[in-house]
Amino acid sequence: MEPTGNIDDWVECSRCGGWFTVRQLIVSATGCYRDLRVVRSATSCCQSAEELWLRNGLASRGYIYAAGQAHFADMEQYDAPGLVVRYDQEQVHIKLGDFENTIKRDR
Repeated sequence: MEPTGNIDDWVECSRCGGWFTVRQLIVSATGCYRDLRVVRSATSCCQSAEELWLRNGLASRGYIYAAGQAHFADMEQYDAPGLVVRYDQEQVHIKLGDFENTIKRDR
């Protein structure tokens, strides 16, 4: 899949028609699923839930579905220059430029 755009491109919210960037979603991430490399965030326009799969240099928006076990459906990919992500069993560490955040995984 080719990237849809860049994390600083404006995205129209399908729920309220407002606008947000994937960078805003990354820096406002609040949770990480226990068994998936997926973080939870919310749009800045209407606080709608968003799920992101973050990798070094790349962010994907999508959703989780169950097919015997939970999977992430990668719907849109965004180039994320400078994004460094480290997952371990207890937490995920996100670094993007001067921004750094460590989020504990769900128990």
